[in-house]
Amino acid sequence: MKEEFSKYSVDDFKKYEGTPWEHGVTDCYNLIQRVYDEMFGITLHDYERQKYWWAHPELFDLYRQHYEEEGFTKLSDNEQLQIGDAILMKIGCEVPCHAAIYIGNNKILHHFMKKESSIEEYDGIWKQTTSEVIRHRDFL
Repeated sequence: MKEEFSKYSVDDFKKYEGTPWEHGVTDCYNLIQRVYDEMFGITLHDYERQKYWWAHPELFDLYRQHYEEEGFTKLSDNEQLQIGDAILMKIGCEVPCHAAIYIGNNKILHHFMKKESSIEEYDGIWKQTTSEVIRHRDFL
């Protein structure tokens, strides 16, 4: 990872905890947009999406449909997580419907549906439902 991104610690991400969830306004993708913009200087586009878009994968797949055009590449299974990696998860659906940012020390920052944004251990359901890990080109 570039040296500039390795300077961050879990404490640097605590300011993003505690935000109430609202679809398309303060959800997991919006959290990633905000962190990438404010901390890493990377602007990610906003994508109009219907509520519960993940229930219609034939129409819209937010993460997999757009990650390459946003400058991300999929990591192989044997690559080690780095701060800033986006973790895509399939939780009860066919497409990744949730995403988190790896923030170091086996922790993720995420905003799960109808909960406040939080920092949690990357284990249990979060690890079990991971479908892909993607890394932005600025982190290579």
